[in-house]
Order: sequence, then structure tokens, then C-alpha cells
Amino acid sequence: MANPELIKYLKDNASLPREQIWAQLRKAEWPDSEIQAAEDVIASEGGNVPNKVLKAATAGAKTSKSHRLPRIIFVLLGLTVILLSAVFATMPLQRSAAQKAQRDAQRERDMSTIKLAIESYYSKNGVYPATLEELLKEHIIGFIPNDPLASTNYTNYMYDVTADEKHYSLCAVFETAHKGTNCLWTDAIIIN
Repeated sequence: MANPELIKYLKDNASLPREQIWAQLRKAEWPDSEIQAAEDVIASEGGNVPNKVLKAATAGAKTSKSHRLPRIIFVLLGLTVILLSAVFATMPLQRSAAQKAQRDAQRERDMSTIKLAIESYYSKNGVYPATLEELLKEHIIGFIPNDPLASTNYTNYMYDVTADEKHYSLCAVFETAHKGTNCLWTDAIIIN
């Protein structure tokens, strides 16, 4: 049990630094165990233990943990912001790659439509058309598809026929890596 006189002294001098109080009490030959017991009683009563230094000393681990918690939260928030920034920074690149692949798929569909019209023209006339516009004149195709990135009335599809109109090539400019060349069909044979 702590000495009531010692408890009163500690409460009366609570504004002084703990080291100073302990030095005075040791000078007066108070044992450390009794001083500590008196401080423990004051702390358990919820009273003001001499100086805030004592609270930090007796709370030791709690104080350091309480200081670590905001630091940990700050670090976690920082990492979250960095990760989200990285994700959002790469999203346009992923979206761009997906859009390029979609446009290339549209080019292949357009070229397939043009190829069918060219073959239909050949079946009807025995030769390939000199230009793609002849497909329109013969009403074999309603319109010549435009490249997905091209402006209106502009086709990025390149058609070339030999002088004897017996061979042709149909090409396009692709945005993504493509098998073979940009010419998908030559004489109606798919080049892979």
C-alpha cells in the first residue's frame, strides 16, 4: 500500500518534471518501490500523476503504438493513392489497345464485305473490277465501307488489280500487330 503522505506530495507537485520529483524523494530517502507504488495509485485513481512525462513513461508501449498508428494509416493511404494512380494511368493505354483491336476487327469485316463483292463481280463479269467504284455502279455493293478512323467518303482500303484484271490485292493499314502483311486477300486467297 502506498504511503498517503507520499501520494499527497506527488499530487501537489504534479506540475514538476518527474525526474525532479524522484530526485527530491530519493534525497529524502524514499525507496523507489514506494514512489512507484504512489504513482501507480494516483494513475489508477485517474489523477494527475506528476508531469506528463510519467504518463508517457508508464504508458510506454501504448504511446509509441498510438504514434505508430497514424503513421501506418498515412503510409497505407499513400500506397493506396500510388496504386490507384498506377491503375488509372494504365487504363487509357488498355482502353486504347482494346479500341485499336476493335477497329482492326472492323477493318477485317469491311475487307471481307469488299472481298465478297469483288468475287461476285468476278463471277458476273469474268474479270475483277478496275476500281472499287465499279462495284457501286454494278449495284453489287451498296457502299464501300470507310476505315473506322477515316472521315466520311474516304476509304483507307487499298485495292489494286493487274492489267489483265485477273488478279487483285486488297489491303488496309492496321493499328495493331497483324499476321502477315496488311494485304489480307490476293486473288481471294487469305494470306496469314
